[in-house]
Amino acid sequence: MARFLMRWDFPVLMASDGGEAIDLFRERDNEILGILLGLKMPGIDGHGAYTKIREISPDVPVILTSGYSEAESTIAFDEHDLAGFLQKPFKAAILREIVCKAFNQST
Repeated sequence: MARFLMRWDFPVLMASDGGEAIDLFRERDNEILGILLGLKMPGIDGHGAYTKIREISPDVPVILTSGYSEAESTIAFDEHDLAGFLQKPFKAAILREIVCKAFNQST
């Protein structure tokens, strides 16, 4: 995902797990347009990271990614709070479409 996003001139910050994602967001939230968040991650999972990120910034757009179906993946999330959902595997064109829509960027 990062390579495609960088190819499309999106600045990318990456975290290896939920805890690192929270720390990175806390340090650089003013630079972040939105978040692509995996449901299953080492340490703090996607829902735990999402909850902490929402405490820091309730308005940042979050796109959830998962190999599970949207219904299974988003059950613990308020459906109106997610900016989008990407079911893995997905095509680059779908990634770009959802990211551009969620982060209010032109395609």
